[in-house]
Amino acid sequence: MLLTGNPGSGKSTFGEELARTYEDKVVIVSAEGSRTMREFYGRVLDSLGGPAAHPSTTSDREMAVLRAIKSLGIKALVVDEIQDLSKGTDRELNRVLAGIKFLTNRARLPLICLGALDSSNAFRTDKHLAQRLRPFKLPEWKVDQAFADFVGNIEAILPLRRPSSLRNAEALTFLIKCSGGGLRAIMERIALAAAHAILSGEESLTLKTLEEAEFAPSVELQKKLKYA
Repeated sequence: MLLTGNPGSGKSTFGEELARTYEDKVVIVSAEGSRTMREFYGRVLDSLGGPAAHPSTTSDREMAVLRAIKSLGIKALVVDEIQDLSKGTDRELNRVLAGIKFLTNRARLPLICLGALDSSNAFRTDKHLAQRLRPFKLPEWKVDQAFADFVGNIEAILPLRRPSSLRNAEALTFLIKCSGGGLRAIMERIALAAAHAILSGEESLTLKTLEEAEFAPSVELQKKLKYA
């Protein structure tokens, strides 16, 4: 699959969650700045905890990757920041894509690519590989039942002593407005609000807490807690 979305929409988080769910049977590599097959294989080896000696050749790394994948029982390959491959020349791009295709074919691995909305351009030199990737787009969050349930799940795991109250229209609307619907910004605002709530002694999140948590807690507030 090819999973795309705006920055901060949760693409990388999706890949990390796959790795956690399947107990390290999913290997995740970033394509950022990768311009050669040798470099890409080196990143896969590093992710697998294997050797990536500087003088090793592309074919050496290729075989080492295949052996490691089979011995560790890897079930899928996730390539993050896939759009970055398109920044190289067509020749560089074609070689890296050939390496990815060879690896997934030989090891019989499902391929999951994560990237920006224009990531399909990274497959311009390999239409066959592009056709194998089913496209999905991560939408921005909006005020609906799914978002309310999501926020409720976050409330349940916050380290606060009192129940929070964020599953109301006002708080949900504010979270969407201040974040633009992006997962990263939503989580950052809630995390900041939780820090403020702990340091202030409120120990609960409300609309007011969210509104006041635009910045990290002040040094004065942190000192107040330290010497309380």
